Amino acid sequence: MTTPESPPPGLPQGLPHEPFVPTSRRRRLVIAGLALGMTTTIGLAMLTPHAAAIRAALAAKFAEPPPCRPGQLRGCVGGAMDIFVLPASAPASSAGPALPQPASAPPSAPASSST
Repeated sequence: MTTPESPPPGLPQGLPHEPFVPTSRRRRLVIAGLALGMTTTIGLAMLTPHAAAIRAALAAKFAEPPPCRPGQLRGCVGGAMDIFVLPASAPASSAGPALPQPASAPPSAPASSST
């Protein structure tokens, strides 16, 4: 066993040797609380400008467009809007298209009625 005056083997001569004292449970909880508080504070401080920008963007997105000025036709409430209409397609037949038969299947026989 070494005495406090003599350093353990491997340490240079002349340096003070202090025995390891583990951190108490209360001190560890204080350190963990401070670390959690600091990370929360820094995180909120970093997100605050972003949240303000998002609020401004949402306010601009949901704002109503201005009413039309005299002579203005587009980009305002009550203005004209371009509409693109496709030509009407041909009406579908009621029977529907014939389904192709598989090559390996035998042709179907006509149904016979027994009366």
